[in-house]
Amino acid sequence: MTPQSTLKPEPKDEPNLISRADAWLDERTGIDSILHETLDEPIPGGANWAYIFGSGLLFLFVSQVITGYSSPSTMCRQPTMPTPSSPTSSRR
Repeated sequence: MTPQSTLKPEPKDEPNLISRADAWLDERTGIDSILHETLDEPIPGGANWAYIFGSGLLFLFVSQVITGYSSPSTMCRQPTMPTPSSPTSSRR
């Protein structure tokens, strides 16, 4: 039997393509520090369900106000012509 330590793969020292691309982009633009400043904010009391759904609803509302898009079913609806009302007393 072989010892357990020989069955484990050796950790790779060289970074993969994604981490190299991230390092290259961050070195030239400083994007990691910009993203950290804009996206990492402390949430007082933690992120509970009300906070998450409220943030989602706010995003959807702002997106709808900016784009003016409501839904395809209401945008393609044809206007209906009013039907003439027939008097019910004329029936016999």
